[in-house]
Amino acid sequence: MQENGEIDWLEPVRNYIPEFEGDGKDAVLIWQLLCHSSGMDADKGDEFRTAWWEENAGKRPSWELPDEERMELYRKGAEKLGIAPPESSDDYMAQERINKLLRLKTPLFVSPGTRYSYYSYGYEMIRFIIEQVSGESLETFCRRHIFDPLGMDDTRWTLTPEQISRCAGRSAKSRAYEWLNSADGALSDTSADAGLKSSMKDLTTFGQLFLRGGTLDGVRIISPASARLMIDPDADMVVAFYVCERAENSFYDDMSRVINVLYSALD
Repeated sequence: MQENGEIDWLEPVRNYIPEFEGDGKDAVLIWQLLCHSSGMDADKGDEFRTAWWEENAGKRPSWELPDEERMELYRKGAEKLGIAPPESSDDYMAQERINKLLRLKTPLFVSPGTRYSYYSYGYEMIRFIIEQVSGESLETFCRRHIFDPLGMDDTRWTLTPEQISRCAGRSAKSRAYEWLNSADGALSDTSADAGLKSSMKDLTTFGQLFLRGGTLDGVRIISPASARLMIDPDADMVVAFYVCERAENSFYDDMSRVINVLYSALD
């Protein structure tokens, strides 16, 4: 979309998501969401939302609560936000609208562009922009423009039963390993910030795309200028350094070798 001029990485996010409002948010640019430098912070955002729920509803809704208690909290939250409440405990879309709006109202932690601070929800915001401009789902858009042209047949948000059976499981020492190994958990996650699944073959193919300047096997996906920009550490567009530095002693223990192989392919 950047390549054909439909959007510009240097545009403010609010051009596409007007609900993203608050002090300093007019200055948050699309590329800063990509690089976790938007001024948002995952942990501080979670603290803000917990405090908001406690102030406006008494406590934060959770799946551990009985349905009626959880729905009463969502009704109070919706009233405070001035939007329609969920009609039932099964009205997950209305519940998610409330959660989405609260995430968009989360204040900035620092000025945009001044600090790296992990904020995975920024990728959900990018999903909103892609789907709004293209008129397609994120999976359809990526399959049409990236995965299918490159022959990345194992790269999907929604896995087939055969692909689920081939997934490598995490060891019991991994944090949240049961959820990560579950067909009803991580393997069915379709979020833009964590739901994409792939194979080593496909990931190597994707790495080769950058090594070859945005064109692979005669198929151009991005321009040479974009390919250079996305792997240039001096352009502040690369987050692989951050992941690899922390891969050995973190949530990514079981992924560290894969991450470092991919990083080497992009070096």
